[in-house]
Amino acid sequence: MFNPNEALARIADAKAKAQALNTTAAREGRDLTEAEKVEYDSFLREINDARAKLDAHAKLAKLPATARPGEFNFAALAGGNGDEDGNFDSRFRFAGIADFLKDGSGGVRASLAEGSDLQYVVPSYEVDGFISAFPQVDPYAAAGASITNLPGPWTEGRVPFILAGDEPSVYSEGSGPSTDESAGIVVVKLNDPKKIAFLTKPTEEAMEDIAGLAAGLGQEGIRRVYNKATKALTSDLLASLLSANATVLSREDNYTDVLDLIGAIPSIFASSSNVFMMSRRSLALIRDTRAPGSGVPLFDATSNKLAGYSVVQNDWLPAGKVLFGSFFSAVHLRRTGLHFLQLNEAYREAGKVGLRFHQRADWAFFSEAANSSVVEQPLYLLTSDLGS
Repeated sequence: MFNPNEALARIADAKAKAQALNTTAAREGRDLTEAEKVEYDSFLREINDARAKLDAHAKLAKLPATARPGEFNFAALAGGNGDEDGNFDSRFRFAGIADFLKDGSGGVRASLAEGSDLQYVVPSYEVDGFISAFPQVDPYAAAGASITNLPGPWTEGRVPFILAGDEPSVYSEGSGPSTDESAGIVVVKLNDPKKIAFLTKPTEEAMEDIAGLAAGLGQEGIRRVYNKATKALTSDLLASLLSANATVLSREDNYTDVLDLIGAIPSIFASSSNVFMMSRRSLALIRDTRAPGSGVPLFDATSNKLAGYSVVQNDWLPAGKVLFGSFFSAVHLRRTGLHFLQLNEAYREAGKVGLRFHQRADWAFFSEAANSSVVEQPLYLLTSDLGS
């Protein structure tokens, strides 16, 4: 059985040993040796492991009795009711960032161009909790895209796209195929990640309110990094779909255009889980479209469905451009966790502390593997003048 006191003792012991290494090096006027750096990092890993187990234990202990299996009550876990506290949501305080800013807890040493400093990876459960409350921060996850969240640093990936082969033949009993009729397989490498980052430089006075700063930084960091990744991915996806001719031409009637877009998806990718993606502007232009004759609205605001399919908002799609289909088959995203760096020395002379968020991500699309003249696509783009 997990013993919190033993975990706390492990943390205290590892901290003391790590501090002793730094103290010895500082007294002798030198940096840590390579062997000492390895030993120091092992102590940090020990601290991280014990803290992760303590956090998990504490969260399980705080789960409300009314919570259903598999559900988290984020307000209950954070000890808040979701009200805004200052300029951040009080449900998401990012205690790990606060501990890291306070004493380096949970950090690992990173070699940077700006110098050697500590790096902290925001735990996935904190990121997932925030995104669950604000799904528009990560629209491709909301649309069901195939996403690989790496637990550690960036590693290369490969995505195999299976393209339909020749049509099977019909044989009489006692005979069978003797020639190769394999499906086509196109492998797209994910080996050139984009580094998405931003730097903020609060004053040393602002650093005195660690709790408030950690909550604001955590929430703003997720929003800004994920927003930029969504913008870049969306731009690449639109270019890929246009290049592959995976488009539906508008007939200048919203109702007909929506039905044409749904009808463009081949039976192999047709599913009730398919999704529309559009900007708020496009949704505003299309939501009052009604069926000819019956006058039934095409969009149901209660269920957030258009013609029976869920709608995901992505404001990086220009007005009039609408995506529909199987995002799981069409979009593959590979990304690291959110890394948080504290740069103490680089900006000390200005009385500030450098704090930097970054994430690496790369993506691949079915439309890169083959265009629509080769195989039918799982995702199509409608280019329309909605509301005209």
